[in-house]
Amino acid sequence: MDEKSGTVSEINALLHNLLSESDIEVKPVLISTRNNGFITRIYPVLSEFNYLLVKTTVGGKDYLLDASDKDLSFGEIPFRALNQYGRLLDFKGKSDWIDIKPEYPSVTQQRAVISLNDESDKFDGTLSREPLATIP
Repeated sequence: MDEKSGTVSEINALLHNLLSESDIEVKPVLISTRNNGFITRIYPVLSEFNYLLVKTTVGGKDYLLDASDKDLSFGEIPFRALNQYGRLLDFKGKSDWIDIKPEYPSVTQQRAVISLNDESDKFDGTLSREPLATIP
């Protein structure tokens, strides 16, 4: 903590422990990131999981939390973590599969401005990409 560094799992385990110590019910969720691929749901193997999220319920609504990205709002998880499903661990009961999906779609606008250079017979242009606000 003093060095303000750690892996995603370490940071989110710390979040889990801090919320738990504050009497907020939390459960860890193991997932596989998009780059890591899908988990075999029939026979999941621990080595297929490479990311840890924290699930909590506030006001009757479930939230997945990730403290590893300071730019995320409460209840948002990074794009890399959106990979269909994860394994919710309940050490007092049984574990279950849960769906991982964004609450609101995000929209990105891409624009290309291309022109033909008559002298060199080559295309010149620019490509821009800007995120539009997510739908609240």
